[in-house]
Amino acid sequence: MTSFRELASFFTGRRETAPAIRFADFSETLPDEQLPYLDRSVIDEQGLTADQRAWRRDGVLALRGFIPDEITAPYIARREALGRLEGWLNGQPYLQVPEMRDLALYPPLMAKLQELIGERMMLHLCLTSWMTTHREWHQDDYLNPDFVSCWYAAVWIALGDIGPDCGPFQYIPGSHRWPLIRGEKVRALLPPEQRGALWAKHSERIITPAVEHELRVRRTPAVSFLARRGDVLIWHSRLIHQGSKAKVLGTERRALIAHYSGTNHRPDITQAMRHRDANGEIYVDFGKEVAEAGVVQGYVDAIAGRQVIGWSRDAAFPARSVVVEAVLDDEVLAHGVADLEYPALAHANFPDHDHGFTLTLPRELSAEEAARLTVRAVEGRTLIERAPPYQGYVDVRTSGRVVGWVRNRFAAGERVAVQVMLGDKVIAEGEAGELHDDLNVRNGFNIAYPRELSAAERDAVRVRIKHTKEILELSPALIVEA
Repeated sequence: MTSFRELASFFTGRRETAPAIRFADFSETLPDEQLPYLDRSVIDEQGLTADQRAWRRDGVLALRGFIPDEITAPYIARREALGRLEGWLNGQPYLQVPEMRDLALYPPLMAKLQELIGERMMLHLCLTSWMTTHREWHQDDYLNPDFVSCWYAAVWIALGDIGPDCGPFQYIPGSHRWPLIRGEKVRALLPPEQRGALWAKHSERIITPAVEHELRVRRTPAVSFLARRGDVLIWHSRLIHQGSKAKVLGTERRALIAHYSGTNHRPDITQAMRHRDANGEIYVDFGKEVAEAGVVQGYVDAIAGRQVIGWSRDAAFPARSVVVEAVLDDEVLAHGVADLEYPALAHANFPDHDHGFTLTLPRELSAEEAARLTVRAVEGRTLIERAPPYQGYVDVRTSGRVVGWVRNRFAAGERVAVQVMLGDKVIAEGEAGELHDDLNVRNGFNIAYPRELSAAERDAVRVRIKHTKEILELSPALIVEA
């Protein structure tokens, strides 16, 4: 629909005046290597699924009737009992509302997110109002730390009929290919007194007119997501979208909005913040960590022989190197400076990479001692967490077998037991003790199925660690064969 501003411009003969701050002033184009695979400028599209192609083209994926009524019903009942359209007023009500958590972490939805983004996703924000947000045109990613770089997605779950009068979600197809709005650039354009906790709200006066001007220049029409209960819309973190205005203020719009980040691209969300539900899906609890956290970030990534390897970084003063020490039963066994080049930080898109450490112990520890060993920053004695002990991928899925690898970072000799899952059934088991050709270590597995699987069954196969029930991620270079 033509806006009043455009009509006025036509009849008066005046051209639309560009805002003082343009979209280009606070956005940038990222290099391909920082982006998820489907966002890169040139990829091999031959093996993509139909949903991956739609995502790459439009930046959204509409899934009609995706969530059954029996899955949405418990949350709808709990939400109705709350008795107010505004919903819960904090961003993590799923911590106290298990029905919401179950809905937002619905396993087929989580699998679809991984299919689109390319890695396992974790839930960290839910918006529960049953009215339109009235939030004008914007991208989501600029509200994240810069290193997230589109490893992020949001989901709109319809919990009733969504018509044109209630202020439906609107989006610009293909706008995920626009340059990425950068929070740092936006904040730099705000006066100093507006760069505090409420900076995102103040930023709307800059972003909204600039995006509206860009839309008029590009002449790109908006699409409204009209839905029925159980319909789902997944949208890209770079997609231009808004909560449109309801024709009657306060009109009910039943929905749950959930936001997710890639597990490998949020080093600021530590393992202490991450929790798993009964299905192994990950959700985040910021509360305890925010209350107790200092400025020291880092992980212990491996204990190998006499070496303790990891990284530590002072988030408030990244130019200053952190001094760390390895402690066993209150005895300091080794200490050193975290100032080594550490490639994992580059992979996680940190702006600086020289925060690695390698501590050499006076002797090799037993398995029991290694389990008790801690690493801490000397100043403040902040503990450096251990990375998740198990690391691995599913590399190949065929109709007859599954191949991959998994290792325990802190027990190099462990032959990790794994199970092959089809739905909730274990169809095969094995150990990761074979030689892996690419890694040249004996952490590989090559497990045959008891029968030939169909293509649909093959694509639904998952591999989990037997004693932790942790699901292994699919390799970014996953090979699928008949």
